[in-house]
Amino acid sequence: MKQAKKTSPGQLLAISFAGLGLLLSAEAFGQGASAPNPDAGAGGQRPCNNASVHGSYGFSEEGAVQFGTVPFRQVGVVKLDGKGGGNGTTQLNFAGHVTPMIPIVNVEYTVGENCMGEASFTVPATDGSGSLQTRTISFVVMRAGAEFHYMGTTLDGSWSRGVGKRQ
Repeated sequence: MKQAKKTSPGQLLAISFAGLGLLLSAEAFGQGASAPNPDAGAGGQRPCNNASVHGSYGFSEEGAVQFGTVPFRQVGVVKLDGKGGGNGTTQLNFAGHVTPMIPIVNVEYTVGENCMGEASFTVPATDGSGSLQTRTISFVVMRAGAEFHYMGTTLDGSWSRGVGKRQ
C-alpha cells in the first residue's frame, strides 16, 4: 500500500496564497460566478473611460506609513464627476489616533479602456505642519463602475489598499 505524502504547513500556506491569488485574479477580470453580460465588449467586459466612475463613492482603506511602522485605516466619501475630477472628505486613524475630518481636493483621474486607472489628489499633511501633500493611486473599475479597488502608489515609504463603492 502506498503511503500518502505529508504536506508541511509552509506548503499549505503557499497553496492557500496561490488559490487566493487565482480567485482574486478571476474576480478582478470579470471571471467570477456571475453570468456573462450580453452587452459586454471583448473579454466579457465593457470598455471603460472616465465616465465609468461618476457619483458619490464611500471608501475604506488600510495601510502603513513611515516605512510600514505606523498602521492606519481611513473611511471617507469621494465625489467623482465622470470627467476626470472630484473632491471628498476622509477621516483617518493612525495607530489609535483619530484625525478630524479632512478634505480631499484637486482629484484628477484617468480610466483606460481596460478599466485600469490612475488618480492623484491633495490632502493636508498628517504631520500638523498645515502643508498639503499630493497622493497617487492605481485602481481597477469593477461591476460596471459600481466599485473600484485601489492601491497607493505614492513613493514615500507608505503602502495602502482600499475599496470604493458607489453610494
